[in-house]
Amino acid sequence: MDSVVTDADADEVLKGQIDYYRARATEYDDWFLRRGRYDHGEVATRNWFEQVGEVRAALEALPLDGAEVLELAPGTGIWTRELCARAKHVTAVDASPEMMELNRERLGVDAAKVSFIEADLFDWQPAETFDVVVFCFWISHIPRVRLDPFLAKVAAMLKPGGSVFFLDGRREPTSTATDHVLPVEREELMVRRLDDGREYTIVKNFWNARELEARCLRAGLDVTVSETDDYFQLGSVGDGSASRVAPSRFAGLEGTDFVRDIAVLYVEDCPNVSVVVGYLVDCDIDPRTVRMVLVGGGPIPSGFAGSPTVLIDGVNPIGISGDGFDVSCSLRMPTAEQLRVALGD
Repeated sequence: MDSVVTDADADEVLKGQIDYYRARATEYDDWFLRRGRYDHGEVATRNWFEQVGEVRAALEALPLDGAEVLELAPGTGIWTRELCARAKHVTAVDASPEMMELNRERLGVDAAKVSFIEADLFDWQPAETFDVVVFCFWISHIPRVRLDPFLAKVAAMLKPGGSVFFLDGRREPTSTATDHVLPVEREELMVRRLDDGREYTIVKNFWNARELEARCLRAGLDVTVSETDDYFQLGSVGDGSASRVAPSRFAGLEGTDFVRDIAVLYVEDCPNVSVVVGYLVDCDIDPRTVRMVLVGGGPIPSGFAGSPTVLIDGVNPIGISGDGFDVSCSLRMPTAEQLRVALGD
């Protein structure tokens, strides 16, 4: 199987991923607690738990008091326990019954505040919306081709003004087992090994923070992605949450006659992707209608003039043709005013 997951093979890969986490359930906490194969020495362990403290501080800023919370992929309950301490009720959805049983045991009497649902996260649809949606160490296991639909689904699960918090790992070799090898750039499959030697292939994506912000914004989620020094990446804003962009801002635009083709061409690790998407939102462009085109690993798309390039109906608003540019970041991105002029705002 190729190292990039396509729509055609995503279901097969994700089934194997569920099998892995079911089999790993009783070993899962060794990773978080830095035991056995996950022990990389005193310094690495100290850094890990110091950065866990930073994550907990961000989680404490969430508006959880009295909230109806949805936790996706709750696993053994490391974060469910913290949510239960403040939330009115938690709905926990996971594809592994083995993980959820350990979650119940960890929560003890607090398990009465949790509705456990065994379901595939890509298939499950809630009957209600929630004040807060949380998913920890899940977004890296989503194939690139499934990320946009998943984020749109999360946005639809939120009440107006609701909040999102997500957490995952950075590309750091000491974050995983000593006998694991992390995928290289542009690969999204990783071989994981259990203590008994069984091996499974799972999805493992390390998202660029700015790309992730832009893709969240396209889904209607106003997210700032931050990172600790070594280990963790989390989605949050100043109050510790990512808020849903008010859908009323774009209401009534769907039926207009002036549909524009707007594309943002960018390379990985470009820090200005979310900036230009923000400029487009300021021009009342629904971010869900913007085509995000990742450049690299193949022929350079027509019109690319450095990352990020914005094309409006195929035309660069700053008048630069796309000929002769390498795959690199550029300082020649359009200003907000240039975009307003090009869009006739």
